[in-house]
Amino acid sequence: MIKNLLHSILRSLSKKIIQKYHPDVIGITGSIGKTSSKEAIYLVLKTKFNVRKSFKNYNNEVGIPLAIIGTEKSPNSSPIGWGLVLLRAIGLLLITDKNYPEILVLEMGADKPGDIAYLTDIAPCKIGVLTYISHAHTEAFKTIKKIAQEKRIIISHLQRDGFAVLNFDNEMVMQNANMTKAEVITFGFKAGANFQATDINIIINEKTSWPTGLNFKLNYEGNIVPVFLPGAIATH
Repeated sequence: MIKNLLHSILRSLSKKIIQKYHPDVIGITGSIGKTSSKEAIYLVLKTKFNVRKSFKNYNNEVGIPLAIIGTEKSPNSSPIGWGLVLLRAIGLLLITDKNYPEILVLEMGADKPGDIAYLTDIAPCKIGVLTYISHAHTEAFKTIKKIAQEKRIIISHLQRDGFAVLNFDNEMVMQNANMTKAEVITFGFKAGANFQATDINIIINEKTSWPTGLNFKLNYEGNIVPVFLPGAIATH
């Protein structure tokens, strides 16, 4: 009872904060790769924008409001901790914070049917990223078809001025490409992706024989850009 009441209060306050500050929301979901994608997107965007990401892997009905409110640490079951979170949220509504982020990068998880709809209702996305669809949480969804139906809400709720970013290599993801009004942008290794990575090489330090990173070519509309990722040694 108390838990449901708290979730309801967090949902209401978070929605009002979104409606007041109008940040561009980038929502990321998928069976795998959510947290890594969130971190990568955040690292790129923070070089030019005032950006906030969801904290750690807090991606549910509590984690998303905490990110919107701007509280990194979960107060767990502490009444004082939750009181401070709610006071911060109310403060954002009563007094305009001129430093509130322009962009929120939010990882959105789904443990059961209805989760993505719940989270996108709180924070409607300008950009929806769908990383991969595979068997996960099958105890709640039963079939991969139902998993796909849940995950695609991240792009089906987008408006026409939004962007759906899809993994071109995952057949289950691409089966949902026509389920959005937004512009579709694809990425992957296969020919046909809008952003295609090719010629991936693991870089080995000749002295130590240890890998130091990888490089690859990024092809976008015929333009090829070389990319080096230090410390990354896997294709995904």
